Formats: sequence, structure tokens, C-alpha cells
Amino acid sequence: MDRKESTNRRRNNSDENENENENDDRSFMTTLISGSASEKVKAGLALGGLALAGLALTVGAAVRATSSEDSSERKTMKAPGRGDRIYRDDFEKDPKKYFRNFHKKG
Repeated sequence: MDRKESTNRRRNNSDENENENENDDRSFMTTLISGSASEKVKAGLALGGLALAGLALTVGAAVRATSSEDSSERKTMKAPGRGDRIYRDDFEKDPKKYFRNFHKKG
């Protein structure tokens, strides 16, 4: 192979690589509009996954923001006369009410 053939091969290979890079750089939207069926499915699934992840993050943030008081920050105590746990601040506000209701259920 002479020098001229070698140079031509390198040029052809670089042209092919540039074309491959151009195809790889297509956006999701371009693929959805003008891509092949399998490319459209792949791009659609990727966009759907991103949308689902964004929705999950949004819902999680909204739930955390709307909870007025995190239950893990409230202290609990063993309920007098029972085996379960109750919030200490609720009991301390009105212990009479707790025992009144406890005896009514009783």
C-alpha cells in the first residue's frame, strides 16, 4: 500500500467516525420525531423514566413539606395501663382526659 492510499483510508475512516458521532449526538426529541421505531421506543422509555423519577421526587418533597410536625421528633411514652405507646405532649396537656377516656373504653 502506498502513501496516497494510506492517506485516503485515514480520511475515509475519519469521515465515518464523524458521521457516527453526529448520529450519537441527536437529541431525544429529534430521535422521537425522525428516528427509527426502535430508536423511538428507546428514547420514549428514557424520557418516561426521567419523568417518573421527577414526579417521585416532587411528590416526596411535597409530602415532607406538608407534614406539620415530623412524628419522629415527638417524644413518646408507654401508655399508662396499656402496652402501646402514646405521644408524651398529648398526655401531658390533659392527663385527666386520657384516664377519663381510658376508663370509658375499659
